[in-house]
Amino acid sequence: MSRADTDNKNLFVFYTLEKENASWSYPKLPSGWNWIGSGSVASISKSSKRKSRSRSRSRSRSRSMSRQVYQIEEQFSGPKQNIDKTREILSRVFTKLKNNKLVKVFKIQESYLK
Repeated sequence: MSRADTDNKNLFVFYTLEKENASWSYPKLPSGWNWIGSGSVASISKSSKRKSRSRSRSRSRSRSMSRQVYQIEEQFSGPKQNIDKTREILSRVFTKLKNNKLVKVFKIQESYLK
């Protein structure tokens, strides 16, 4: 097995809770895949040109926070050979959470920034 075959990949699941304090467990993930941790998502937005009229800082910040789609992220890491299977499992888990109204929205991607 070459070094390239043993390199790990990451999957990030970004989501916003529908129900506060919701909790769940993950099913068995493919061999070598582990949950790494979770945290808050930093608000990242494109720069926009300011209009000439002034706005209060709190109003501007409030709007920015309300536009933030994903509030939480969880990171998983494992061998790239079975990243697609892991993505499928995570997608099923979060689709079920969304259908059960525990999660509002979610997305899964390989990079924190995209």
